[in-house]
Amino acid sequence: MKQSETVGKKFETSQKASTLLRSLLPAAWLFREQNPDVHIDFVVEIVEGAQPTGINFGVQLKGTQPKKGTPLSLRYRLKKKHLRYYCQKATLPVFLVLADVTHRKAHWCFTQQFARKFIDPERLKTNGAVSIRFAESDCLDDLPRFRDAVQSAIDYMKDLYPGSILAAIESRKAKLRETDPRVNVSIDVTGGHEHFTITANQQFEFKMKVTGEDTPEFNQALLDFLEKGTELKVNPSALQFEGAPLLSRDFPASDDKGYIKMQFSHDVAGTLQVFEVGGSLEFLFQIDGNFRCGTKFATFEGTLPGSALIVTTSVSFEGLLKGEQHNFGLSFRPGKWGKQPLTQLSNFEPVYRFMKNLHENRTMRIKFLHLGNDLLWSDFSGLDPQHVADMFNILELLHKARFIAHRFTLNPSLPPVESITGTQAKSIDDVYDLLHQREARMPRPNFRFAFKISGQSPVTATSKSGILRVRSPQFEFDIFGSKISLGPINHFFTGATVASATPLPDGRTDIVITGEDESEWIIQLEGPAIK
Repeated sequence: MKQSETVGKKFETSQKASTLLRSLLPAAWLFREQNPDVHIDFVVEIVEGAQPTGINFGVQLKGTQPKKGTPLSLRYRLKKKHLRYYCQKATLPVFLVLADVTHRKAHWCFTQQFARKFIDPERLKTNGAVSIRFAESDCLDDLPRFRDAVQSAIDYMKDLYPGSILAAIESRKAKLRETDPRVNVSIDVTGGHEHFTITANQQFEFKMKVTGEDTPEFNQALLDFLEKGTELKVNPSALQFEGAPLLSRDFPASDDKGYIKMQFSHDVAGTLQVFEVGGSLEFLFQIDGNFRCGTKFATFEGTLPGSALIVTTSVSFEGLLKGEQHNFGLSFRPGKWGKQPLTQLSNFEPVYRFMKNLHENRTMRIKFLHLGNDLLWSDFSGLDPQHVADMFNILELLHKARFIAHRFTLNPSLPPVESITGTQAKSIDDVYDLLHQREARMPRPNFRFAFKISGQSPVTATSKSGILRVRSPQFEFDIFGSKISLGPINHFFTGATVASATPLPDGRTDIVITGEDESEWIIQLEGPAIK
């Protein structure tokens, strides 16, 4: 009677596979065999420089012994319960290794990534097995490739099971500081992307080679970076560093992801003060901002908090010594006031007075300070009023609207300026003029009014023009959604002609009155104007 095998082919293949795996990986790596080997056969720790690295990964080893001359099938049917464990419970990366003990080859697959990429999660809820595919290039003959794959798998699992955000950022900063202790690193994460700010905590030299496109735009940006201290934003592949290991390691030339934004020097806190020049200097406002210096120019940029005004000016160091003029740039962004209460628009009055002075070409004086120390005085004049006409027109309209709001105890939210209609603007202009002058005028060419009166018309159609007067006890105006009433109000329409007066069967008369090309609509408020 033939006895059954106690140590059979399956055990022999398993032992050969284990021996093959150990022979293909570095002998210094630490193999920790799992007993019992539930779902994972080994936990392997990488050793470098005779020191354990703390980098561990799991191995589920499957041996196969194809006949000689038969190529290995790079597929393996793995039980779903294994994949469920790897994907739902294991925090260590697990590699399925298929070891061909006949040809002494071993291929690997990172199970967690494979499952999430290629297998529908619904399929893993049932029992059975799924086919795992191995790439021909993922072979342990290429040890550097596998070493990189292990590190990528570690990073992948960290992203799947992160600790607290603060702890992750602090750990990342500590590792970066170890790379180059001469710099400080701050990290923030926005929209799933890391943003690094690297500043030197001591003076040191390094070389940077810029290999960006040789275009006029890039060359000008590079020149402004050096001379004006403006930010230079480039692809990491366009830079090569020598003597700056942190930049060299984390932004290799081969990496085309993200970008590097460089600045020539630190921003320095500064202040801009603006004065009206008259019989004496009258302080108008102060803007806190920052100076940014290059090799030839210092640029100041600042804004009044919550307001629409941004000031940017560049000063040449050489020009200061020679007393030359310098540029003074303004940006007006009324959207900054959007949804703010009309009577509480941030810093509206100083901005309005500033723009009014510019529009009327009045001289103003600007002063730059740093830490309370005067740096520069300069008179500011000679600007073409047309350059600020659009900005001033918006401010003038808001100035009138704010006056009306105070007069009638209103405080609507300011809508987006671009949404203000011509009708709304006309209502504001009319109410303001009525309150100040008792009268508002506007062109109303070729107007036409049709109405019916009881009985026979006292007038007949005529070519002779005159003035049509209509009296309203109350007239309603819309101020950004708030209604106000003024009255009594008289409406006068010039160049009015009775075009027709037609008797109707019911005894009434149908009257049509039309205007001329030069007709006007004049609104007059009864009562005194505001002084």
